[in-house]
Amino acid sequence: MNLFEKAGLVNETNDMIVKTGITRLENLLLDFLFASILSCILGNFLVGILFEFCYMVLRIYAGGYHASTPKKCLGFTYSSTLACMIIIFILPITKYIYAVLIAVFIGTIFLMTPIQSENKPLNNTEKKVYHRNSVCIAVGETGLFVLFLLWEKHLYAKTVFMSMALVVTGLLMEIAKKKVAHFQVKKNTDS
Repeated sequence: MNLFEKAGLVNETNDMIVKTGITRLENLLLDFLFASILSCILGNFLVGILFEFCYMVLRIYAGGYHASTPKKCLGFTYSSTLACMIIIFILPITKYIYAVLIAVFIGTIFLMTPIQSENKPLNNTEKKVYHRNSVCIAVGETGLFVLFLLWEKHLYAKTVFMSMALVVTGLLMEIAKKKVAHFQVKKNTDS
């Protein structure tokens, strides 16, 4: 941060924006590193990179679950990545399950995105752009999934599949969290 200040790139008006950006970049790099180390231990370094890339690109536009504290967010991020890596490398998935769940993933993304963050509400134009981008990325990732299956690269196909599964899980968790909060508010006002 000091380097940016000395270069005149940071001042009182933009220091929080720059700090947030640096923190996000650090977290992104740590997420890639964690997934890559796990996938390397489990047998294929590229799986971690592919998983994080597919997850990150779709998650940016689709939105999803936001934990209440940074520690909870970190715990959820690393535990969900670990679970996905174990599923990718160990759990067999049949073509029927793939077909059904990919359809569910695309439908969920089409109907539910974007999920807004409390920290960054979206205006109508942003909602349209984020929705379009979410659907396009999901369709692209589905195409990548199918290509990997056709090329008989099943481990990579499962990796793309699990990255989409994690995004959809986050979407459903955030929707459930909002429904519970709405129900609690309604229950309290009815009392």
